[in-house]
Amino acid sequence: MRFLVCDDNEDIRELLASVLEGEGHEVICTDDGRKVLPAVQRHPIDLILLDIRMPDFDGLDVLRALRTGTADPPPVVVLSAKTLDEDRRAALEAGASAYLLKPFSLQELMAVIGRVTGSGGP
Repeated sequence: MRFLVCDDNEDIRELLASVLEGEGHEVICTDDGRKVLPAVQRHPIDLILLDIRMPDFDGLDVLRALRTGTADPPPVVVLSAKTLDEDRRAALEAGASAYLLKPFSLQELMAVIGRVTGSGGP
């Protein structure tokens, strides 16, 4: 599988890339929400792991751009420290497939990825 990780926190990007690459997957990383749509248009992406709170072009902006800028956008798992139900609802309404609260365990992440991709795990 090919994953796209978009998070402005370098440590989180590196951790996610390390875990997913360790499972044999390809990972493309970006720290800027504006780079997500062009990456999706250039590469077949199986799943996006997307931070919701980023400067300038946040996760909700990315979700909206994906829904209007691609015919068949990949599923998106939003990663967020925002705990309010309205934040979760806004992400899901904008097109997220799942919403995972930070901090999360790798076990939780793998379970959500498996559920969203229908693969039972990455």
